[in-house]
Amino acid sequence: MPTIHDRAVVACKTTILTCVDWRIHRVGLQNFVGQVYWPADVRTEPGAAHALVRDVVRRDCLLADLLMLVGAHSAETLFLLSHTDCAKYGGREAFPNADEEYKALWTDLIAAKTIIMQYPTLGMNLDVKLGIIRTGTSEVLHF
Repeated sequence: MPTIHDRAVVACKTTILTCVDWRIHRVGLQNFVGQVYWPADVRTEPGAAHALVRDVVRRDCLLADLLMLVGAHSAETLFLLSHTDCAKYGGREAFPNADEEYKALWTDLIAAKTIIMQYPTLGMNLDVKLGIIRTGTSEVLHF
C-alpha cells in the first residue's frame, strides 16, 4: 500500500526556509505560499535570511540542509521568507520606522538569494521566491 513518503503519492516540489518564530507559523505557511506550492519541506532557522547573510557558521549548515531538502524531492521552488519584528534584527524597535525595517529585511533576502544561487548544485534550476510576512497576520508584504 502506498504511503505519504512514496513519490507517486505526494509530489513535494517546494522547499521553504523561514524563521522559527511561532507568530508566523500559527497563521500557516500554506497560506503564504499558496496551494500551488503545497506540500512543502520546511526548514526553520532563527532569522533565516539573516543567518545566511551574517553568520558564516550557520550559513554552511543551512546550505547543506537546503541541498539535502531540495535534492530529496527534486524541489523546483524555494521560498525564502522573512518577517517583520524579527528578534534576530532586534525587533521592530531596532528601526526608526517600518520602511527602514522593510529595507533591511529585503536587502538580506536579496543577498541570501545570491548566496543560494551561487552554492554549487543548489541554485541550478531552482526558482527562488522571496517574501516578507507581516508578523501576526496572513499578509505577505512582498513576493
